Amino acid sequence: MAISDFGASTSRFDNQPGATVRLASVEGGQTVDDAGFYVPTTGTGGRALPNDVYSLSRNGVVQSQLLNLGEFNHAGTLDLRGPVIGNTLLVSSASSAASAGTGVFVSNGGTLQLQSGVRSVASAHESDRYADMLIVDATRVGAGGATQILVDYDPSDMGHLSVGNGVDLVEVRDAAASASGAFALGSRVAGGAYEYALHHGGIGGDAGDGSGFLRSYVRTDTVDSGTPREPAPELPNYRKEVPVAMVVPALAHQLGLSTLGTYHDRGEKITP
Repeated sequence: MAISDFGASTSRFDNQPGATVRLASVEGGQTVDDAGFYVPTTGTGGRALPNDVYSLSRNGVVQSQLLNLGEFNHAGTLDLRGPVIGNTLLVSSASSAASAGTGVFVSNGGTLQLQSGVRSVASAHESDRYADMLIVDATRVGAGGATQILVDYDPSDMGHLSVGNGVDLVEVRDAAASASGAFALGSRVAGGAYEYALHHGGIGGDAGDGSGFLRSYVRTDTVDSGTPREPAPELPNYRKEVPVAMVVPALAHQLGLSTLGTYHDRGEKITP
């Protein structure tokens, strides 16, 4: 774990266009000192994510903490990828990761590169997946617009209908100071029959938590005659290729039969 102390909560770091902040890989460590390690959380109640995914005891997992940093102005590249999934970068104006500060991550364009697709051994559902994560106090959108999130993944690991909030990508610790347009999905994420989209906030009681999630389903709340209906169930967000893939086999079968024609169409003759 690498901790950088910027000295004062009024400090500022500019990750300029063309610049890259990258987590260094650490593998084969003989001893692990996880003092001060922050386990990412999800939901309005701050439920801890699985520590078998986000743990320094996993070979290759790293965490970097930028503390006493009042503003992280991001217009370059943040690369959290490593040999395994579960890396985290925490940016806070606080002097330790134990409590949230008032620092701001300013999305001024730029990109955030992550990996996604690992499953926890303690997962309650087969489709639960986890990713590298960015953890910040608050977010704001700058003149450069949303930071584009680029997700590396194995389609075989992401081809599931997600449940609950989905895959955590960004944790914003102060939900009230989370800008909905701070991040956008900059690359397509699709696996199996499903397409993933980036959502600001969870669902149900977690709708206001302000964090960023990947989900492969959509929810539609409709109004009929001025009376709100009950929230619709989760509807799969199918890939655009799915309807085509469903009809092609039948069409190919029909085409094959039509090219055969009848016995007489093929010019066959009956020999007495």
